[in-house]
Amino acid sequence: MAQALQQSKLSLVTDRRTYRLQPYHFLREGHPDHRIGMGSAFGKPKARLESIITEAPLVKALSGITGNVEFTSTQTDRTGPLANHFNLLKHKGMVLQLILLAVLGTYALVDYVLLTNYLVIGDLPLWPFISTGLLLGVLGVQLGKGAPRAERFGLAALLCIIAFAATYPGLQRYALVVSPEPLSVAYDNTETGYFEHSHYPAIDQRESSIPEYWQSLPSEVTYTFFLHESELGFVLIDMAAVYEKSRAFYREDGR
Repeated sequence: MAQALQQSKLSLVTDRRTYRLQPYHFLREGHPDHRIGMGSAFGKPKARLESIITEAPLVKALSGITGNVEFTSTQTDRTGPLANHFNLLKHKGMVLQLILLAVLGTYALVDYVLLTNYLVIGDLPLWPFISTGLLLGVLGVQLGKGAPRAERFGLAALLCIIAFAATYPGLQRYALVVSPEPLSVAYDNTETGYFEHSHYPAIDQRESSIPEYWQSLPSEVTYTFFLHESELGFVLIDMAAVYEKSRAFYREDGR
């Protein structure tokens, strides 16, 4: 219904030119808003489109001026690349893919925000990214059977990309699950913003946004970090304590 109202046009022919208007969106000044709400616009229509357009203030006003005018609707003549467009919502497999896209996209965004205090060091394994991408890509192709080739493979490719994006916070979450209690590890401050340990990957903060804080730390001393081991080759560092100390440093420094 919302799409149909948006696409509805009124051709107003005068002796000078022809105006093409969207009659439903015109409001009558000083009168209540006649437009339907979100629930009616996207829910099951309770009235025919023609009757809704006929009752629009602009159409009623023009009808009153010109007399008893009959209202008729004609299907828009669609040409070009969208002339034979495919409705994804009428294909169950495509609808399921859209749901998966929404779920994975929401998870990737939410967990990425929730895990901003955690820093990944070491080499992330590639096989989780490749596995999830291929798995959901193949699943998308299978679910898209019966749909046109462009929509079928295009949506499957998009699902594959979203799977890649969701794998990164997924690996972080996995490290927190397998190692819920962090390890307190003392790193050597070998250079400003650069810390080393004999058994764990180095922590490089030389390009961070708090260089003054790292410069304030004494050199050649140990600095404690809280680590979560993933058993997959990378380590997750909880930087919450570091950020809290840096905020206190900048407050005292007046920055």
